[in-house]
Parts: sequence; C-alpha cells; structure tokens
Amino acid sequence: MVDISVIIVNYKMRESIRMALTTLFCDIKDSPLTIAVTVVDNDSGDGVGEMLEREFPQAIFLHNGGNIGFGAANNNGIKFTPARYYFFLNPDTRFIERDTVKRLYEFMESKPRAGICAPRLMNTDGSLQHSCCRFPRVMVPLYRRTALGQTGMAKKHLDNFLMTGWDHDKRRMVDWVMGSAMFIRAEALNEVGLWDDRFFMYFEDTDLCRRFWLKHWPVYYLSDVVLEHEHHRESAKLPVIEGFFRSKTTRYHVASWLNYLWKYRGRSSL
Repeated sequence: MVDISVIIVNYKMRESIRMALTTLFCDIKDSPLTIAVTVVDNDSGDGVGEMLEREFPQAIFLHNGGNIGFGAANNNGIKFTPARYYFFLNPDTRFIERDTVKRLYEFMESKPRAGICAPRLMNTDGSLQHSCCRFPRVMVPLYRRTALGQTGMAKKHLDNFLMTGWDHDKRRMVDWVMGSAMFIRAEALNEVGLWDDRFFMYFEDTDLCRRFWLKHWPVYYLSDVVLEHEHHRESAKLPVIEGFFRSKTTRYHVASWLNYLWKYRGRSSL
C-alpha cells in the first residue's frame, strides 16, 4: 500500500495531461512519501497511453475501454492502487508552488477526523476560482445558467452558494469542494463509499462531500495551499435550453442535477 495514490481521469486532454504530470512530478521529486500516479483513460483515442509510455514511464495507465464517466473512472483508479490517501486531480490542474502534495498530506495527518481537504484553486489569470461552496438549493443550477441569475433574489442565492462574502483567506470547514483537486482519506472513503457512478459527470463531487458529512467526516478548504486550474465550464457555454439540444455536456449537467435533487429529496439539511 502506498501513502498517496494520485488519480487523473482523462478524456481527450492529452496535452493537458502532459503539463499536469510535468508539474506534479516536479512537486513530488525527492519526496519521502510513496506516491503512485495513475491516469485513467475513458477511451479518448488521443494517444495518451503512448505519450505516457514515452515521457512518463513511472505513471500507471488504465484504459477503461469506453467512456464510463468521471466517478466510475475514479473508482477504477481506487481499486487498482490501494493507498492511505487518494488525490483526485483534473487534467487541467497545474502545480505552481513547492511541496503541494506534501502539505496536503501533512494537514490530513494532523487532523485524524478530516475526511477531505482541497487546495485553493486559482484561474490562469491569477484570480480566485470559487472552488468551495455551500450545498446548492434547488434553483441554484438554473440561476447559474440563465438570465434569472441576474435578479436580486437569485444573486443573493448565488452569492451564498459561492461563499462570495468570505475572502477565502484561511483554512476552514466547508460544505463541498470541487472534484478538480480533492485529497481524500482512504479510511473515510471505505466507510462512506466510492464515487456514485450514477452521476456520469457533474454533481458527483457535491454528492461525495455530502455523504462524507453525513458520516461525520468533515471537508476542509486550505487557502494556503494553491493550485492553478484552467476551469472550462463546458456545460455553461450555451443557455440551458439551447445547450440541452446542442451540447452533450449540458445534458449530462441537467441529468446529474435532477439525479442529485432526487437522491436528496425531502432533505433540507444534512
């Protein structure tokens, strides 16, 4: 069993994977921790396997044989490499500070009841990315994708959801963190359960954090540990109605939203 298993799910993002791994391996160079790095590929057909064999032979490559979704792909990575901690990363993340993985590990070691921690995510222009949020109310996804979000009441709901009243300058417990960079204790994951693969894409991170809280494993946001994330928000590039007919990612987002609402129906709180 290794100390940390880093898992990156790929779908047609070979060049992003190359940059992410370049910065990751710089971050963990000479680390005293045992760290496995796994790229789980959802049948991208982009040559990522050949690139890894050529440029990053120390990385493990798992090919799923099809696009099975984000959560299910992460689960395959978990099952392949037992570890004390799992660090789930998006391909479009970049390590921009020293010892990022080590500091996440040390935080979790210092708080035995912490289930999940996540770094502060920054946009490529250096601005803050709102990567920790409160659990969404029913209308929040609609507000974020339509003109309704410009109304007064909707803005209040969105500000509350995105925690805009807080300047993200300290470590604190939060409802949920984006799955783009999520450091998880294996002991807690074994108790809570793996990623819910009924969410093909979107809301699986919200769901996982909610299940951690239900089992009394807190989720932490670490403002002083920083990663860069080129957040594309593919599903939000078109209005929700138009996007539903023209964009597969929008349909995934809507389906996961409805799945989340149904799963937690009748529960106003944790």
